[in-house]
Amino acid sequence: MNPYYSSELLRKQSFYRLPKSIILDERYRDLSNTAKLLYGLILDRASLSENNGLCDKDGRIQVYLTNEQVCQILNIGHNTASKIFKELDDFDLIDRSKQGFGKANIIYPKIISYIPKSEAIHPKTGKN
Repeated sequence: MNPYYSSELLRKQSFYRLPKSIILDERYRDLSNTAKLLYGLILDRASLSENNGLCDKDGRIQVYLTNEQVCQILNIGHNTASKIFKELDDFDLIDRSKQGFGKANIIYPKIISYIPKSEAIHPKTGKN
């Protein structure tokens, strides 16, 4: 078997999508790679939510993803999962709404837009 991707295999294979700006934009330089990966997973789930009509009254897509699911998918501990969700909150990439004990939080992914380095303001320092 050929160990290389062909055009046909690339079309058939599924991939997680990650906005290029989360890698290229200076605002996200200090965002951990694990948090970037989680953001990609949230966007993947957002696509499923959109297909299933899971939106709030304002049209925001709702994603349901528990810490336990994140721990299992990314092979990380509970504290690490909580930390990377907080990173995404701190970098203003998601909003979360609690539903109550034992229920998954509702996650609202936010849009990333590329800002040139000269205009970017770092979320932790507040400087360009």
